[in-house]
Amino acid sequence: MPLFHGLSPEIESHVATERLPLVFWAMLLYFLVPLGAYVLSSYASSAPGWRRWRWFQFGLSVVYTLTNTAHFVVDILIPDSRSDQVLLMSVMLVLGLLINFESWRWCHTNSSWQILISALSCDAPDQRAYLVA
Repeated sequence: MPLFHGLSPEIESHVATERLPLVFWAMLLYFLVPLGAYVLSSYASSAPGWRRWRWFQFGLSVVYTLTNTAHFVVDILIPDSRSDQVLLMSVMLVLGLLINFESWRWCHTNSSWQILISALSCDAPDQRAYLVA
């Protein structure tokens, strides 16, 4: 992201050469963790044995929201901050907060199969129609 601030994206001059692999692995991991969480969330939404994953997902979303908050604050405080970068980080922060909220709600619901079964067994026809629509 240094290009957004008019800086060179060169890392070698800022980090010791022996530490570069660690920096690159950390960057890769930071981007792959949410991707893996997305895939695992699809399992957690349908499999009853994945209930603990919901809480891990919530904790992970909080960690990412905190890192986005720090990034947002730094973008505001740097002297040459660009409005598009601040806007991007504010959107990322709002999306992170929405994910936190939904993850919190997800942790406090029954499994999706239990919700579906209880909804399909209800006697009110208007509720069944809502599920079909």
